[in-house]
Amino acid sequence: MGGGSDQGRRRSRHHQELNAPTNDADTEPRSYAEARLRTCGRIISLAPDKLAALTDLACGFARDIRDGCLSQPAVADRLHELADAYGLIAEHGIDVV
Repeated sequence: MGGGSDQGRRRSRHHQELNAPTNDADTEPRSYAEARLRTCGRIISLAPDKLAALTDLACGFARDIRDGCLSQPAVADRLHELADAYGLIAEHGIDVV
């Protein structure tokens, strides 16, 4: 009988780990948003439609800007850097990007 309760605890702990929030309770929203901004180039690199991925990222970061987790210049600089690195500015023009 004791084995069954241990197994239940392990399942419960595993279930909690799988359902833990992405930014965990120990991570502040600002640092989580900053980490997402630093690593968002991977999303664009893997996307078949890089312009659409950039647009989706910009929309997502708009919420972080509104919430005060990121500054607009920081987001604009990073997304511009990525757009340039992946040739989106050269292909579509600065007005589109």
